[in-house]
Formats: sequence, structure tokens, C-alpha cells
Amino acid sequence: MSQQRPNMFTTRIANVGPGQEVEVQLHYHQRVAYDRGKFSLRYPMTITPRYMPGNILPPGESNKTYHSTSDGWAQPTDQVPDADKISPYLYSGTAPARAGSNRVAISGTIDMGMPLVRLQAFSHELNVEREAQAYRFSLAGNTGLMDRDFVLSWRVPAAKEPQAAVFREFVAGHEYAMLMVLPPAVESQAVLPRRLLLVIDTSGSMGGASIRQARQSLKYALNQLRPGDEFNVVAFNTVPTTLFDQALPVSQHNIRRAHRFVDDLQAGGGTEMRAALQLALLQSNHRPDGQELSPWLRQVLFVTDGAVGNEQNLFKLIEQKLDESRFFAVGIGSAPNSWFVRKASELGRGVHRHIGSVEEVEVELRELFDVMGSTVSADIQLSWPNTAPPDMFPQKVPDLYAGQPLLVVARLTADTAIERRDITATGKVAGGKEWQRQIVYPRITDTSGESSGIASLWARGKIAHLLDEQRRGGNATESRPQILQLALQHKLLSPYTSFVAVEEEPIRPLEKGLKTRSVPNVRPAGQSSQAYAYPRTATRGPLSASLGIALLLVALLLISRRRNSRVFST
Repeated sequence: MSQQRPNMFTTRIANVGPGQEVEVQLHYHQRVAYDRGKFSLRYPMTITPRYMPGNILPPGESNKTYHSTSDGWAQPTDQVPDADKISPYLYSGTAPARAGSNRVAISGTIDMGMPLVRLQAFSHELNVEREAQAYRFSLAGNTGLMDRDFVLSWRVPAAKEPQAAVFREFVAGHEYAMLMVLPPAVESQAVLPRRLLLVIDTSGSMGGASIRQARQSLKYALNQLRPGDEFNVVAFNTVPTTLFDQALPVSQHNIRRAHRFVDDLQAGGGTEMRAALQLALLQSNHRPDGQELSPWLRQVLFVTDGAVGNEQNLFKLIEQKLDESRFFAVGIGSAPNSWFVRKASELGRGVHRHIGSVEEVEVELRELFDVMGSTVSADIQLSWPNTAPPDMFPQKVPDLYAGQPLLVVARLTADTAIERRDITATGKVAGGKEWQRQIVYPRITDTSGESSGIASLWARGKIAHLLDEQRRGGNATESRPQILQLALQHKLLSPYTSFVAVEEEPIRPLEKGLKTRSVPNVRPAGQSSQAYAYPRTATRGPLSASLGIALLLVALLLISRRRNSRVFST
């Protein structure tokens, strides 16, 4: 099993005998998300085909990383050198070719130690049974088609919402901790004028239900603008298109124009995201007249399925061009690229949301605009009980919006692991007002609050940090051994490690020949069945199409000559 992206993996199984069934067991840990009183868990089960920008890399000495394989439909490009590894084939049509293929059974138990207010999955129908304080759930109908993400969410009573929590794990002589702290709520705040750039992805992968959800999302966002705000709309596929030449003030006339612009948007073309990002961040941070923008809230709302292969290049652009803006991403569709949506928002000092159906638009967008207009907690610091600071991730605590928790994972040093005192979290909210919260950390002899998986989460955080440093120009030769050591010690997949299982007892008849086949993915639910508009250089399709057209023209020419010859001889 190999990792192509933090949310994309490939499993290869070899020497499967005729009629033989092979079972593969994998274990992983995932942190449950918590935001504004809601716990949620997202599990991806298929892939929206990704756009591969750039020029194709020729095989040979000039590109030693290029290997022609049958893994996918794309060929490596200078912007996506692993394009062939992240372009799995899809079943044609809307369902797998054979009954029983690509189906999943999901079941689980949630035990929060208290009754839940609500447990639901917008993506699937569930059977739920309650046993005391625990809730057991499974898919209605036992199995479901793997054509969308599985998204589970639940809430606890308002009085029971956590304000702070500590989880610990001891592994190989080290103590690991995960801390959650909820900053205090602020009753009122000054309303600042907003400059909002609304960016919508209208590429081919957004066809079907996704473009309808995206249009609905933008129209809801337009209706949230206030007098005194400025805005613009940027639509992009192969090229970006803007509603106005520059951001204009909110008025009834301009809002009506924007609604008509959004209503006319259709999905088609490629996903050239970089040009749209550059344009949106430029207009967000600069005015043509050179006037000061400092008192304004500068925000970019980016609506996309994230179906691109050059994520790292786009992350770098956001970091370089963000300036004082904040970047908020909305993942659209039943199987968006959640890693891109989440990471882009993190680097953009904003938050993200997912919308998988039209019914979710108002709920998710209302919450998002509450967050976008809320007070930010900034300059957050954690004061540990002893002098030696732990190895903590994220290293720099990001800005937090109202209702958002501070979440960090840390490996404690020998000094901090001796005795326990309270940990102090401090920060500032609007107007420079300071806040402080104490976190009771248990003594090392106290085994309460111990959980499995904390060490793995810390190691993943450190690996992500080292990879981020590579993207920012760090020395990959120096960081690679560190990533390797972490991945091997904590048994993690990474860009440099894979899981390998070897069965030593031969089962496949040696006289039988081998046949290789890729198992296709299922087309994401709601996505229109269409030819994807990939760049000419990224796929094997354009060459085949060109040859086909050329041969067709030759055939037509021969037929025409033959007919003319018959007429002449007659």
C-alpha cells in the first residue's frame, strides 16, 4: 500500500490464485473534528478525476522519474510528475460493471459517556441503536455503493460541550499529548466593512449536482453581503472570468447583476486554478486607486471540488500571495478533494466547509458566514509547566474564529514529563482584549485520559510540517531521513514509505500465467457522465484522438478517390 497524497492511497495485490479470496486488514487513527458544538468524521470512498496541468514529461534520461504504467489515464507532467499514479480509471456509466463490486459495509460505536442530541449522516441512511450511553450505527441495507464520502456528525447537549480536554499516550518511553481548548465567546464586536472575492470552479469535473450546489452557495453568499461591503465574482475553468473588472460596492443593481452572472454559469473545460487564485488574491488585497484597505476584512471564498493534481504548487501560491486576506474554502460534491480544501484554508488562515447536497447549502453556508464575521482569537500561546517546550504541532498556533477549538498534539520532553502542573493558554480577541484559560494536566502516575493513536497523530503532524518546509524551499535531502525515521517508528505511510505484506506459502499455480487488472473507482454520485476536459498534454487521449482523426481523413480521401474513379470510368 502506497501513499500518493495524504488522502489518496493505492493497494496492490499480487499472485491471487483463480477463485481465491484475499483479505487485507488495515488499521489507522483519525482525529474527530470539532467545530461550533458539532463533532464530525469524514471517510472518502471514491475519487473525483483530477485535472493535470503542465507539459508532458518525455521518457528517458531527461526524466528518470517517468515510468509508463497502466495505473491511470494520465501521463506525468512538469507540474504533476506523478499524474499517472493519481488518475485511477472509473467505471463507465453510473454504477460498477459487475454486481457486488465497489460496495462497502460501515458500522461503528460512539460512546461519549452522555446522551447525544443528534447523530446523522447526510451522505447515507443509517440504522441506529442505543445501548445505555453508547450508540451503534450501520448502513441501512447493510452495504452501500462507494460513490461518495461517508460523513458522520453528532452533537452533545449544549451544557456538556467541552471547554478543554487532554488525551495522553505513552509509547517507547515517550509521552504524547493532544490538547483541545475552546477560547471564550465574545458577546459583541464591531462590524467592519468586508471586501469579499467569491471564486467558483466551473470546470468539467463540477458537472451535474456539483455545479448546482456551487451556484446555490454563491447566491446565498451574495445575499449575506451588507451595504458598505465590496465584492466581485470570479469563475474559472480553462481561463478565469470576472463579473466586474474590480471589486465594486454592494448595491441592489450590482447584486442583481451578480445573480444573473451566477445563474448563467455552466460546467466545462479544465481546472486551471492557479490563474484564478492569483486574480482573486490580487483583487482582495489591492485597490486600483491605491487607497488604504487596512480596516477592511479581506476575504476570499473559494468554491471547488478540488479536483487538481498540482496541490503543492497552489499551496505555495496561497502562502506567497495571501497578504492580509483570509482564505475560506468550500468543498463541493459527493467526493471532493478534502485534503486540498482543508489545507488551503489552513494556510489561508481561514476555515473550510463541505457541501455534499443542495439541502446542505443553507446550513453550512450560514455557519460559515457566522464564522467569517466572528471575532478572531490571535497571538495564542501555550505555557507548559516546565521550562523545556515540547515538540508541538502546529508549531505556530493559527488564528481561531468563534466556536473553534485550539487543537495541538505534542511529544513531551523529559523535563515536562516529570511533574504535572496546569497548562495555561492565552490569546487576544477583538479590541486587543486578552483571555486566559487553564488546562488541568494529570500527573504522570495518573492513567486517566490515556488513549491510543495520539503518538501516530503527533508523528503525522511532524511529517506534514517537514513536507511543508520542503515546499517552502527547505532541503529535502535533510528532511527525508527524518520523515523515514518517523514513518518507520510509528508505522505510517508517507511519500517515502509503503506497507508491504509477504505471504511465504505459494498458493497460485505456477503454471498459470499472470493477468494484471486495475480495479476502477465508481463515478462520484451526482456527477454528470461526460468527457473530462483535461489539458492536451496530460493524457494519452489527445494522441489517440489525433491519430484517429488522421486515419479517418485518409479513409474519407480514399473513398472519395474511389468514387471519382468509378464516375470517370463510367
